[in-house]
Amino acid sequence: MGKTDKLLVTLYGIYSPSANEKSMIEFLEKELSKTEEYGILTIEKDEKSNLYITKNINNEETFYPCVAAHMDQVASNGILNKILLIDDCYIGWDSNSHSQKGLGADDKNGIWCALNLLKKFNKIKVAFFVSEETGCIGSGNCDMDFFKDIRYVLQADRRGSSDLIYKAGGTQMASEEFKTEVNKLADIYRYKEETGMLTDVKTLVERGIGVSCINLSCGYYNPHSATEYTIYDDL
Repeated sequence: MGKTDKLLVTLYGIYSPSANEKSMIEFLEKELSKTEEYGILTIEKDEKSNLYITKNINNEETFYPCVAAHMDQVASNGILNKILLIDDCYIGWDSNSHSQKGLGADDKNGIWCALNLLKKFNKIKVAFFVSEETGCIGSGNCDMDFFKDIRYVLQADRRGSSDLIYKAGGTQMASEEFKTEVNKLADIYRYKEETGMLTDVKTLVERGIGVSCINLSCGYYNPHSATEYTIYDDL
């Protein structure tokens, strides 16, 4: 059994169904106030409760890399009372019914990625959206000015371990030049191009964000079901 990732387990333990993300929002606001871990951040919230985070340690004029994730989960997964780690695999468990429950890893794995990137990099922007699962309500009504000084948007909101999504629901999300550069890394890390469905970056592109966007696999499997699980090494 591997070592438990405390941040990931904490995220799985927060119940945040669409339109009721208050607990996740409160957790993120408190978590991101830990300056010893994240540095000094600018955190903003709009009327939809989307969160916008900017980190620029040296306060220099710059264009930022940007990461996105959504804070809601499918409501039918329900509230967990136990999270198990078995052979590098996280599953949710209901001790009352002695049955497996979904983790909400779609997209708590994406939130985990974003938080770790905020710790790692000195210049980065992150957008956390509400209500993706019910039609990208958050990203469909977000403040597009937040993205005026970014280079691209990466979203970790895809099942599995190897999918690289440049096109979703018929919408081309990245330029050919961007794809060529990213594919050099994709080959190293065994990612391959696939087509996707509705997610926040697709909505941002359709709203005219004007930069390349991609969606990436982030280690969860069987999303939106009681048998959802995460392979930690894939995450």
